[in-house]
Parts: sequence; structure tokens; C-alpha cells
Amino acid sequence: MFVKSSVWNALAEEGLEIPADASVCLGLDGSRTFDTTVVAWAERRDDGTIAVDACVFSVREQVAHHVLHEGARSILRTSRPS
Repeated sequence: MFVKSSVWNALAEEGLEIPADASVCLGLDGSRTFDTTVVAWAERRDDGTIAVDACVFSVREQVAHHVLHEGARSILRTSRPS
């Protein structure tokens, strides 16, 4: 399911921090060529809400990202190590 930016932004919590020792679920969305890759983590809080944070990797500067891999075509390994 795609979440519109306006909905996602409305759910933002200023200063959100997930403790380093928290139990989390991970989500990954990778791309092999000229796109973004994201790693997201989520923690169920004591009040039943779920806190989510993410890191977006991009090979294109004009695309919103946290980490830029300039000059790369992909940030995923495209072949298996031998």
C-alpha cells in the first residue's frame, strides 16, 4: 500500500528517537539500478503506537535521501560474491 506524502508527514513526530536497544522490525526496499533504496525500522511502543524511522539511499542528488552514493548506478550488489 502506498502512503501519500501528505498523510506520512501528518503522522510525523518531532524528535522521534527509537532506543538503540529496542526490539524492532526491519523493512527493506532495494533497487538494482538508478533508484532509491530504503531501510526502515519500527518499534511497538508501550502505548500501542508504532514508531517508524528510515534511511533512504540514492544515487541521484535531486531525489530526497539521507545518504548519497554519487556516481553509482546502484547501491545493491548486482552479483553474488564468489
